[in-house]
Amino acid sequence: MPPEADVRNIQQSIPDVLSSLCEGLSRDERRKKLTDHLSNIQKQYDDTLLGIEKTKSNIEEARVKYENMDDMIRTLEQLKCSLEQHIRTVRLNESSFAGTSAVLEYDAAKTRTNNLISVIKARSQWDRAKEVLKEDGKDDQQKMYESLADMQASQDILAKFISKGFDTKEFEDLKDSFLAWQSAALIFAIQQADFEKLAEIQRTYESLGRKDEFISIFRRVSISRLREFSSDGPSIQSIIDALYKELEFVFNHHHKVLRRFLDDDAAFTVLSEALKEGLNELDLSVPFSNIITADENPIELLQKTVQFLATRSDASSKVAYLTGISQQLRTEIVHDLIAPFRGALTTYVLSKINTIDLTSGSFRARVESLKTAIVELLHLLNDVFVHSEALFGHDVKKVVQQPIDKCLDNFLARLKSWEYGVDSQKRPRSLEDAIAVCSASGQLVFGLQEFKTMVSNVEPTLSPNIKSALKWNRGVCDFVMNSAIDRVVPKMTAKMEEIKAKASKDTRVTNLPAFSTSPHEYITTTGQELLQLFHRWEQFFLDDNVVYSFYIALKKKFEGDELFKKTVADVANSVIASFVSTVGDPSSFSKDVAKQFYADTVFLKDAFEDLRTGNVEQLEALEVKLKKMLKV
Repeated sequence: MPPEADVRNIQQSIPDVLSSLCEGLSRDERRKKLTDHLSNIQKQYDDTLLGIEKTKSNIEEARVKYENMDDMIRTLEQLKCSLEQHIRTVRLNESSFAGTSAVLEYDAAKTRTNNLISVIKARSQWDRAKEVLKEDGKDDQQKMYESLADMQASQDILAKFISKGFDTKEFEDLKDSFLAWQSAALIFAIQQADFEKLAEIQRTYESLGRKDEFISIFRRVSISRLREFSSDGPSIQSIIDALYKELEFVFNHHHKVLRRFLDDDAAFTVLSEALKEGLNELDLSVPFSNIITADENPIELLQKTVQFLATRSDASSKVAYLTGISQQLRTEIVHDLIAPFRGALTTYVLSKINTIDLTSGSFRARVESLKTAIVELLHLLNDVFVHSEALFGHDVKKVVQQPIDKCLDNFLARLKSWEYGVDSQKRPRSLEDAIAVCSASGQLVFGLQEFKTMVSNVEPTLSPNIKSALKWNRGVCDFVMNSAIDRVVPKMTAKMEEIKAKASKDTRVTNLPAFSTSPHEYITTTGQELLQLFHRWEQFFLDDNVVYSFYIALKKKFEGDELFKKTVADVANSVIASFVSTVGDPSSFSKDVAKQFYADTVFLKDAFEDLRTGNVEQLEALEVKLKKMLKV
């Protein structure tokens, strides 16, 4: 369309504009409206002219600045060419010089000139790129990238020669801002294995001096995958299996991608470190605890976990490059299982101990119930330790120390509350009843000693505390000894006191021979009871549990026949001591009483000599006293 037509159209539009402005207004209002409109147009016109002038001034200033820089560069280029020509001339005439020092000086000058030119060019490039970035580069990603790349190239050169003159922090912040967008694209490209996009992003990072950051994002992606692992499986086995699958996928996928940018060893190192860090941040103790707590039998669950984890770990270890990482994952899983299994096992063993009943049924039925409970206790302790050690290895103490201690403490508390020494009428139990308890006690301490030895051989730092059991066993053995002594001594001493009470202190017959009195019936009965007791004792010691109970109670100082002789001698010595103590001071006795006790003493001494037991020296001393008194 010709220019005249444009003017005509503009002119024709003016009435339309005025009509739209003044429509429906009075004359004065139209005048005021038009005046205001004219003022606004004039102001816009003035502002536009001012902006044009300012822009022209900036353009002219920049043009002069760049022309000056170009002139300087051309001058330096000419200087460089001149120096190179001069150096060539000097080298052609090198033989005419007395030495080579001048040539070296010219070489140094050339190097300095080249460096100076590089610095000036780099500085000029830095300023131009910064100016473009300041004007409109921050809103245009492509321009921003080109400017930052130019600034990076300039910085690489300038950093070789000068340490000041450009704002490194501001520049790095700008790169961070730009690469924040790139990192999201990089993460997506890693997940999709988009090698073309990855290569493009790599070039971007390298051109901005961030090659290491490009690789580090692979680490962050791997760490995040493990950190965000979902542990909502219905069982421990399902969680472990899912975790191993996640580990294998992350490694294989990321290794395949990373090998495009690093060699195999370097890629393996980067991923290994990332996966190890991710595994360190992984915490499965809560989901494990929820599953283990809900299970009725943690020992069976422990067995299943040991078997499954061993199988799954071995399978993963056979995958190339995954041996070390797979073992670390197993270590992390085992670590997170420690607290849940410790709590569950403690609750489980206490529930088993609470079922022990030592109050119902006859006494012998309760003893049999105790023996059954001891067998179950030892089996329970063995299962807790063996299956825990199979999973936790040297950390087994962290898992089983508490359950074992609680189990033994509660079991012994039940034993201590059991009044096995008396019946329902508070009458002392018989020797046979005492031996029955002793047999159960021997069974207990033998089993606990064996368990403690096994545990210490496997894990020396773990030592079950069985002191309470040993103390209870000593009490049982003391009860057996007292029962044996009470079978003889009370009747004997009662009859002796009766003899002493009936005799008259004033009756003294000095002319009767001492041999006219026979041993009293009570002492012959005592001898027979002792003989029966010791024969019965031999029967008791055919029970290995009884033997072991006394063996432990006597702190393992006696074995075999020596142990039997020791216990028999203790009973015999108690009888002798009671006899001598009951006789007391014979000087106050009548001759009849003295003669009777003399005959009884000789009989008892001979009886113990025949039995080859007991310390008869006390009886011999008493015999001498009575002899002197009777002047035998």
